[in-house]
Amino acid sequence: MNITLKAVVLVSMVIFSSFSYGQCAQTLSNGASVDGMIAETGNARELLKLSRAQIDEYDKWLGELRKSMNQGVAGNEIQQLYSSGQMAKKLEEELSRALECRLAES
Repeated sequence: MNITLKAVVLVSMVIFSSFSYGQCAQTLSNGASVDGMIAETGNARELLKLSRAQIDEYDKWLGELRKSMNQGVAGNEIQQLYSSGQMAKKLEEELSRALECRLAES
């Protein structure tokens, strides 16, 4: 097989695998099971609604913390809270993407 044909085969395999059905995340980066969270909530649509609301709350909270930074009062603690909030928001965004993927497939 010549190099051009190998490249075409490889590219088509990559494209096909990226569009395969069922590529939604099963776990979040912290190891939490998406299926487990759906089971606790009752359904994916309700969990997605809650997740999006939580992301909005993180945005508000992080905005308030950002205003408090560099004002000299407990600066290190505020920075740690901000970092923790960013990580929590990232996990919530992962969950939302996984749920959106699942709902798009159903």
